[in-house]
Amino acid sequence: MKAVELIPGGRTVEWALARRLALGERIGHFAASATDTPGFLVNHAGQGCGTETLRILGEGSAGSDTADCIRRDSVGFRMRPPALLAQVGSDNILRILVRMYDFSGDPRYRPSPWLKRRTRLGVPLTTPEQ
Repeated sequence: MKAVELIPGGRTVEWALARRLALGERIGHFAASATDTPGFLVNHAGQGCGTETLRILGEGSAGSDTADCIRRDSVGFRMRPPALLAQVGSDNILRILVRMYDFSGDPRYRPSPWLKRRTRLGVPLTTPEQ
């Protein structure tokens, strides 16, 4: 991962945060300060694409190979989203989405029935119902 998120606490002093941000950049990462919310920045940015990919797969609009190639080749993701979703694991993705949805109420983060079903059954996130 080329990004590092720093979440300052209530008593974090500005100079300490600045030093940690500089360290992240010095070792070659994009360093950002963010607030303590479910999902933080990386998941907020990535879950939009992830939930749309899950929708494509759940609706059967395309298989995982097609969804992977579209996102990788058209949008420029280094790792194809369904491959990333499979690596993270449906149980983790479901937990993240539930927390983000419960916190924000934003329908973009509502876990799809397809994801819930596959997670419950232990089916990998690679292709629509096999």
